[in-house]
Amino acid sequence: PCTPRCCVRTFAMFSRVGVCLPKGGSSEHSAVAFNHGNTAKVVMFGGWNGAYHTNELAVLSTDVPGAASSDSWGWEPLTVTGRGPSPRSGHTATPLDDDGSSMLVFGGEYATVGRKYYATADILECSTLTWRPLETVGRLPRARAHHAATHVGGGVVLIFGGASSYGGGFYLNDLHELNCAKGEWHAWSSTEEDSFVPLPRMGHSLTFVETIGGALLFGGEDAVASFNDVAVFETGMRAWRPLQLSGMS
Repeated sequence: PCTPRCCVRTFAMFSRVGVCLPKGGSSEHSAVAFNHGNTAKVVMFGGWNGAYHTNELAVLSTDVPGAASSDSWGWEPLTVTGRGPSPRSGHTATPLDDDGSSMLVFGGEYATVGRKYYATADILECSTLTWRPLETVGRLPRARAHHAATHVGGGVVLIFGGASSYGGGFYLNDLHELNCAKGEWHAWSSTEEDSFVPLPRMGHSLTFVETIGGALLFGGEDAVASFNDVAVFETGMRAWRPLQLSGMS
């Protein structure tokens, strides 16, 4: 079965879907799959449309009456409640359960006028399209964009790296844990001076793999180079470990 946490499928072709497309297109947005009853849907948020940042919410559904595609794919008309995040791109949207019924939106940047980075956390209940800000305690991470986030179970999300002009140092390699059920932030710090920590970066991926009990970090870039290294943060040991891989990279 396909879940939001890890899903790879091969399709023979792409097809254009629906007629009620989001306004202006989008890049650097987020997308999360969820199940509403027996209907598979994808909720998309924010991004850059070529002229300005947006906080538009769009839902792509496999069961839209009168959809233009024979596959019944289409864009749903929306009724959104609650006050959602401000316009942004480069944020993360992380499903908080196996069926994707809720998601956490963290961070991002706004650069339509000037440049601003965010450290806000908001939760969307996907089935009802209801936003709510997540009230938290603990030390907030530095505001950032182009970071990576992954859900490791129990409503806990790991956030690593990214880019920020605040507090010195544009590229980041700090790791933070947000317990969404308790609204608690915890910053990870090494217990040993010579322990391994991945280099600062942005544009990377972070994926929790339950069978190895850790979150896999891959790739990214800084001002000098792009990376093709792989490391794992072992959630039980609470430590980073570089992976030595065979084969092509």
